[in-house]
Amino acid sequence: MRDPARFAGLALLVLLAVPLLRHWPGLGSWSVWLAGAIPLVIAAIAQAQIVLAGGQGLSAGAIALLVTALVSAHMEASTASMAGWSVIGLALGGAIGLANGVLIGYLRLPSTAVTLATSFIVGGTTLAVTGLAPEPSPQAFRDLVTGEAWWGMPLPILLALVLLTIAAALDHSAIGRRIRAAGAGGWSQVAERRGGAVALAYTLAGIGYGASGVFMAGAIGISDPATGGPSLLEIYAAVALGGSLPYLRQGSSLGAAFGGLAVSALGYVALQFDLPDYATPAATGLLLLACLWHARASGSAQAPADPPPAHAIRLPIAVVGLPLLVAALAAFGFLGPLVHLDPVLLLIAGMLALAQGLVVMTGHLDLSLPAIMGTAGLAAVALTQGADAALGWAVPLILGLGAAAGAASGALGRYFRGPRVLVTLAMAGLVGALSVHLSLALPNGFAPPALMDFLDRSAAGPAPALRFLGPPLLLALLLLATPAPRRWLRQFALAADPASAGGVAPLVHGLAGLLAAAMGVLLAGYGGEAPLSAAEPFTLPSLLAIEAAGLAIGRRGGNPALLLIAVPMVLMIDTLLVGLGLDYPTRVIAMGALLLAAVILHGAAGVARSRTRRQSAEAKSVQD
Repeated sequence: MRDPARFAGLALLVLLAVPLLRHWPGLGSWSVWLAGAIPLVIAAIAQAQIVLAGGQGLSAGAIALLVTALVSAHMEASTASMAGWSVIGLALGGAIGLANGVLIGYLRLPSTAVTLATSFIVGGTTLAVTGLAPEPSPQAFRDLVTGEAWWGMPLPILLALVLLTIAAALDHSAIGRRIRAAGAGGWSQVAERRGGAVALAYTLAGIGYGASGVFMAGAIGISDPATGGPSLLEIYAAVALGGSLPYLRQGSSLGAAFGGLAVSALGYVALQFDLPDYATPAATGLLLLACLWHARASGSAQAPADPPPAHAIRLPIAVVGLPLLVAALAAFGFLGPLVHLDPVLLLIAGMLALAQGLVVMTGHLDLSLPAIMGTAGLAAVALTQGADAALGWAVPLILGLGAAAGAASGALGRYFRGPRVLVTLAMAGLVGALSVHLSLALPNGFAPPALMDFLDRSAAGPAPALRFLGPPLLLALLLLATPAPRRWLRQFALAADPASAGGVAPLVHGLAGLLAAAMGVLLAGYGGEAPLSAAEPFTLPSLLAIEAAGLAIGRRGGNPALLLIAVPMVLMIDTLLVGLGLDYPTRVIAMGALLLAAVILHGAAGVARSRTRRQSAEAKSVQD
């Protein structure tokens, strides 16, 4: 608790205030800024509980947006309705947090995998609630949240002071000490001894996410998931400024609150000085990397965040799932989706599954791959401007930058000796800033004809992309299925000290970045244009295919060659859902639920086998 790094957010906040001294904002300007900052402050305090308890929370922003969507869509202008839906928002967030906490605390499932799956389910539900026409919250609720409290004091200013007080009290309370002790103890203790504290931390965090969503409904006034709301990068940067970093050190809830104010101030200062739109995400990504570097340089003791890797089930889901799926399709007369699967989509999805699977085999997760894909597709269109002649230099440049971004994530993750998922999250912010710059600086048109012909499926025979890229991809999967490469990758998993990652991290992440960039270029040719969201439909199916193949996050086991049946199986499921008339949000919910079920199945089976082996060893030692 005496670590001065837990108040780095306060120091940064003071530094950011210096440029504003000449034009010091008035009380009204402070109120407007705090109205936008408070959702991040609440989310940062909530996320700090998870990190202090030794976990990850990748569903933070998604839960807040879901609550915002529900509150905005159903709340009415009456006092009873506003109070009732505010309570419902808090309860919903707490319920989701409790579910995550039980799975992680008592079943010992990896927090990264569980909260990632939950984020997809919650995000799909948000899309289903908002639709194409997001509902605004009642004007009376917006006036209440952003209005005045007493003696002309704006409510956002008063609420900010209350949040700082709550954060400080939480740090010194019995609950806070219990959560901190659970994170410091790690998984070396019996899971049941810390499961309650972990479940409590996730429940409190869920209530905090709900509170953040309720306040956003009043401050922003609209439930559009594409606008407003704290991002996962901003939340983790705020928590890191509060001194809390998984694997590295424990900070404080009060520090996370100051960190949330500081991260929000970055955007405010950028707006005051008319900086470009990409400056804020780039600065936030660099800020998170700086916090990781400081924790590494200060020699902070490591605190384990996830349970030790357990052996996955012997029979991966894909081995059983594909025959059952084919039989079900045949029984219901739906073999059409099986026959008409687009081989180009199989190739593209297989490339992403291989890219993420390489990282997963080392016990990590790369959150920058979707950003690399989207930026690569945008660059393929923006740099070439539809000219075939430009492909000769644009494509190698894009592939090289994608590989460099991945290699940088691996090298930094190896150096920081911390959670590599946060390094890739920061890299996603930097790559996203580049995509914003490209979209603003260069006109967005259509892909070059040669690139579209490379993916053309109308001509006789397979598309040229299949003939050129299919065999190397197949060969890579078969090579990774051999014992030697699998042993080489698994020795760098999280079984022991993350510092043992050796020199393989830059290579693995670099290959993943190269494949993601290649997929982005292919997507640009496949659709003729490249919106930033082009990678979203492939992210969840690729993760489900990885889990179905047995390549579970943070766990030994699984064969990359099984992606050959896991990827078609997942695309068949998606095609079947389309054939049943389900819209995109419902399909996201269904696929996210399948991903969570796969995580639970793999994790529960692995824990059961580990417990059986431990009991057998204890019985044998007693007999001896």
